[in-house]
Amino acid sequence: MDMSRWNRNEIRKILLECAGKGIGYFGKTQWQLKSDRSLVTEADMEIEGALAGYFDRPDDGIYMIGEETVAAKNEKYIRSAFANTAFIVDPIDGTAPFAHGIPTWGIMIGYMSKGRLEEGGIVLPSTGQLVISDNGVNYISYLGNGGEYSPLKRYSAPKSPPVEGGLISVSQNIVREWNVASTNPLHAVCCSAFSSIYLLMGRYLAFVGCPKLWDVAAVLPILWNAGFQGRLLSGETLDPDVNEKCYHLRRDDKRRWYLRDQMILAANSANADYVESILRKPGKP
Repeated sequence: MDMSRWNRNEIRKILLECAGKGIGYFGKTQWQLKSDRSLVTEADMEIEGALAGYFDRPDDGIYMIGEETVAAKNEKYIRSAFANTAFIVDPIDGTAPFAHGIPTWGIMIGYMSKGRLEEGGIVLPSTGQLVISDNGVNYISYLGNGGEYSPLKRYSAPKSPPVEGGLISVSQNIVREWNVASTNPLHAVCCSAFSSIYLLMGRYLAFVGCPKLWDVAAVLPILWNAGFQGRLLSGETLDPDVNEKCYHLRRDDKRRWYLRDQMILAANSANADYVESILRKPGKP
């Protein structure tokens, strides 16, 4: 299988293979705490291992940055990943809901070429949507009643919900530490994949959080294709280049791989402006 280029049909097969593995564990697996106190399960490790079989091929100039294995990679490997072709993967995005038998979880594969995010694929196995970008176009597939996913079809995003009363997906960080000065309902689902696909589908007004690179690598190309915008509260625009402007990337940085500030993803600048206006930083009025 040629992994030097993005192939939406092959990525679909890989996502569905991994979705099957995830469903096999869903509601049955035990979880453990990692050093950062986040959760990890057997499914995370098995799926990332399967993805490594496709994408961790340094002899071919193909590299993988994965949530569960990147810490074991040396700096030469990571530099090579940014200089060549790299797949940035999250084997179970939303491990906390997954581990507790709640369906807001997904599997994500992002494609980075020479340090630029170019394509993404996401599957939500429990709710039955699969979205893949390809050369500026988004494609979607749905899980049918017979247990099979439909063929990929072009997807155009609907209009976003009205600002007043619009549902906003927020991260755990926002819930725990920030104030939101509005009556908009908030939804903390602990999953960038779910939040982003439902944002794309017009269910959320915005998605707010400060995730890591593998939480957005697949998300951003898909949303950009649909005309959505991403920004940090610091004022930086999220663009395809993965660099120190928006990400903590230095080896000695305790927040390595995190975005540099809270991120707002929304269908347009007016929605993003509104959400930014209602966020209150910790310790400030």
